[in-house]
Amino acid sequence: MERIGIAKCIASALQFLHSESIIYRDLKPENIGFDPDGQVKVFDFGLSKRLLPDDRAANGLYRLTGNTGSLRYMAPEVARNEYYNTKADSYSFAIVLWQLCALTVPYAGYNVRMHADLVVGKGHRPNLHRSWPLSWGELMKACWATDIETRYDFNKILAILDDEYQVSMSSWNGTSFSGIRAKKKDKVEVLDPDDEIKLSSDTRRPIFEPDDFEMAEGVHDIDII
Repeated sequence: MERIGIAKCIASALQFLHSESIIYRDLKPENIGFDPDGQVKVFDFGLSKRLLPDDRAANGLYRLTGNTGSLRYMAPEVARNEYYNTKADSYSFAIVLWQLCALTVPYAGYNVRMHADLVVGKGHRPNLHRSWPLSWGELMKACWATDIETRYDFNKILAILDDEYQVSMSSWNGTSFSGIRAKKKDKVEVLDPDDEIKLSSDTRRPIFEPDDFEMAEGVHDIDII
């Protein structure tokens, strides 16, 4: 119940930002905290950007800076420097939700090259623990889907979390509750730890937005390495 409550607060904050045509682009545990009253807060809006009609392409996506945010939580289309929209935040939310359930860092042991190959290139995602409710896993999978069109927006995410919270409330008998289990860390062997850049949650801050320069032909195909 506590996990779902926290997830609801995060989703509510993102829903509000998106209703104001603002994409956050840096959702990660380091940017989520609690005030003295225990209220969940999302902070550090250094990478947030208001989506303007002039930035919108014919396909409905936006021409924004790629490789923006923290790679571990970054949507694949952002890492590939492609056009994207607010559903990039949905991907980040799914990874944060997984970490909230697993109580361990996603893609532990990955370096940048492994992340680019397995996560960005081949669509690998963190494993779901069998103790987690199936509906939670389905929500994560829908939000971190490679296809932007199939990803849930935060209106739907919040509606699902509201339902899940009600289910949790009805399952609580006042004395005991069959809680979910944290996931053991995956054992991942880094191919060449001396030669590879470790996957870090440090934010990659853009120097400029696409508005500030003439985008070259084929720029969307650049490698994130």
